[in-house]
Order: sequence, then C-alpha cells, then structure tokens
Amino acid sequence: MDDGEIKILKVAAEKRYRERLAEVERDHASDLDAILRVARLTNESQKQGKIDISSDRTFAHGDLQRLVDAAVANCTKSKFSAGTIEDAIRMSQPEINGMLTRKSVSGVLKKLAQEGQIPVIRPGRGRRETLYGKPKGGGA
Repeated sequence: MDDGEIKILKVAAEKRYRERLAEVERDHASDLDAILRVARLTNESQKQGKIDISSDRTFAHGDLQRLVDAAVANCTKSKFSAGTIEDAIRMSQPEINGMLTRKSVSGVLKKLAQEGQIPVIRPGRGRRETLYGKPKGGGA
C-alpha cells in the first residue's frame, strides 16, 4: 500500500468519523430535549400537588408517608391493617399500582405505631397482619 492509497483511506475514515459524530450530536440534542420536557412536566405536576412518579418506580422522599397518613385519616373503620390501607391508596391513586407494596405500607404503619401516632390493636403473628387503630386525635 503506497502513500496515496493510505491518504485516500484516511480521508474516507475521517469523513465517516465526521458523519457519525454529527449523527451522535443530533441524537444527543434530541435526547436532551426529551429530558428537559420531562423535567418541565414533572415540575408542573409537583406544583399541582401530584405525587411524583418517576421512571425507576419508587416514591419520592415522603410521598408514601403522606399517602399512608391520608389513608389512615380517611379510613372509616376503627381497626385496619396494612392491607386495608394499601387497598385504600390503590383506590384513590390507581396510577401508583406498580410501585405500591403491602410491605412498604406496613413499614410506614409500623413506624407510625412506634412513634405513638397510631395504636396497635393486635400485633401480627405469622401470616396474620397487625391491626392498628385510629389515632385518638383523629389524624395520623
């Protein structure tokens, strides 16, 4: 291979490199625009008081606590379990079904009971769920 052929190959490789670089930059700009649109929509949702539902399927800090507090406050029964509260949240916020688990609700209720905000009526044992009672002050 002589110098002329090497030059031709270098020019062709440089051209392919520049074309690919331009393509990658266009894709990056498009992706960045999409990310900014999502961020803008998320900020609008937060301003309207909606729960932030992110793509990683987790709750933002404090969202689950607020949902459980509201469900306990709105519960019409004097005794309830994590399952009761989970069902109430699922009914009021169907868009979070993929993120909500009974274990996470149970953890929040357990924390509320440890802090003295709700009483434990009957401790759970084996497969039997813990029963909690309405807070004496009327709110969680």
